[in-house]
Amino acid sequence: MDDESNSDYSRSYGNEDSSDSDGDSDVKSEGSDEDDHAGSQREQDKIWLDSFIQDKLKKSISKVEQEVDNIRNKKVRGAVKKQKDMLKQLNDKLKLMRSTRIKCEELAMTMEFLDGGAIKPLKGHLKKYYEDHEQEQLRNNVDKEVENLINIADQNRKQEDVLGGVINQDLEEEKKQQEANDMSDSKYGHLSWLNKLIDLGTNDNQDVCLDKKVTELGQLKEGMIVDAQDYLDKWHLSIICKIQPKND
Repeated sequence: MDDESNSDYSRSYGNEDSSDSDGDSDVKSEGSDEDDHAGSQREQDKIWLDSFIQDKLKKSISKVEQEVDNIRNKKVRGAVKKQKDMLKQLNDKLKLMRSTRIKCEELAMTMEFLDGGAIKPLKGHLKKYYEDHEQEQLRNNVDKEVENLINIADQNRKQEDVLGGVINQDLEEEKKQQEANDMSDSKYGHLSWLNKLIDLGTNDNQDVCLDKKVTELGQLKEGMIVDAQDYLDKWHLSIICKIQPKND
């Protein structure tokens, strides 16, 4: 890596550790604002990762792609086999580098399911890998940490889905109950208030009928409500009662 790249890297990312340290201090000193701070830190982490992918990882890949083009366009001293081996080695390396970049991009899309500051170890691995992308172990360290973070994000997402499903189920049950109540209210019209008290739909309360016409006294039964009037914000009911004579 040339001096200019080192200079850019130092300006863009050299103070990252100190900002992380400040973030940790804020979390400890402002416990009441912990959730807001975590959300802010998570957003900062996503911005950092997106920037690193675009500014550093893709530049490293471009350098190797340029090497491949150079070898293809010029003659290499020695046998043709040597040139093919060099191209194969570089192309294999390109596949791995691109795979690492894609995994990092996938992680960036799931950042909302991670805690703020969760990618701090990954930042260290990425910096080391950028400084020396020839070291395969450094790339492996990045891949391993990225996969770990993606798994954590996936678990957190599933937990949120389960919680959201329970809440939605409760809301759905509440909606169904309300719809049932509304249908019952419309069925009993102005006696809907009474239905809420004694459930006019049960067999014991079938004698309370809105449309039944009484043509003879034998149809009247004790306890039957034959009329209900709303007067001065009070309901007045006419109920069939049995009156015992004083002599009985």
